[in-house]
Amino acid sequence: MGKRKKIILIVGAVIIAIILVRAARFFISKPKRAAIFVPVKTVKSVYKNLEELLELTGDVRGLSEAKVYSKVPGKLQEKKKDVGDIVSKNDAIALVDRDEPAFEYKLSEVNSPINGVITQYFLDIGEAVTPQNPVFEVASIDKIKITANITEEDIPKIKKGLPVRFTVDAYPEKTFYGDVSKISQSINLQTRTAQIEIAVSNEGMLLKPGMFAKIELILSVHKNVLSIPTDSVGETDSQKYVYVIKNAVAYKKMIKTGILQNNFTEILEGVLASDDVVSVGWQNLSDGVKVEVVQE
Repeated sequence: MGKRKKIILIVGAVIIAIILVRAARFFISKPKRAAIFVPVKTVKSVYKNLEELLELTGDVRGLSEAKVYSKVPGKLQEKKKDVGDIVSKNDAIALVDRDEPAFEYKLSEVNSPINGVITQYFLDIGEAVTPQNPVFEVASIDKIKITANITEEDIPKIKKGLPVRFTVDAYPEKTFYGDVSKISQSINLQTRTAQIEIAVSNEGMLLKPGMFAKIELILSVHKNVLSIPTDSVGETDSQKYVYVIKNAVAYKKMIKTGILQNNFTEILEGVLASDDVVSVGWQNLSDGVKVEVVQE
């Protein structure tokens, strides 16, 4: 066999080998990719008592407050009691120097008309006193009131006797209780709000006029209602939804909700007590996606 013919046979064999290798790669099936599972955490819905609350802020004031005037003109000579002092009815609170030569020199007393606490002075020592201008204010504190403003849209929700709880900065761990005692029949034109008053019994005289109160009005109590963590609820186009897991598959379910309290949402429709609701990872899901439930 000639040299040239050998070379042609060798080249042909190489070409055929290359073709066979490529064909084998094409026809041999590739291994399937492992299925991807989205990790999630789930919770069961629970039955709870939920409260519909209206949160406000307000000011503590004495239930009875009186601005006190001097019977005679003169100058404020002395403050016998300071702001915050507890006083009794008829106690001398301030002394007025009549400072008139025609009268025998004698300081005139300005007395408290009620038992209570001095909330403010309207004059300083040496300032002129007249019977037309108040010298100080005193408020009773065995019972107190809290004044707060509500918006125009919240007025229909409020009624007398509505239960209230609140805290003050002086006692952050203590909760106080009262009820709505008065609702203003007029609306402030500048703020578009109406004022309400909350009556509170002041055992121990802990509450003082001028304190700042953080208030919760309890509008209603929904007892033993189906609830899920609020963090589990998504919303799109004003429609709320959750994902529930069945046989390692996520299903999107539209829901109707009620009130919210302490990171729990009342479920009216769309979730059953037996459902496993996705609490963590639902943002990564779509309907029909396979999931892996991760335990704590």
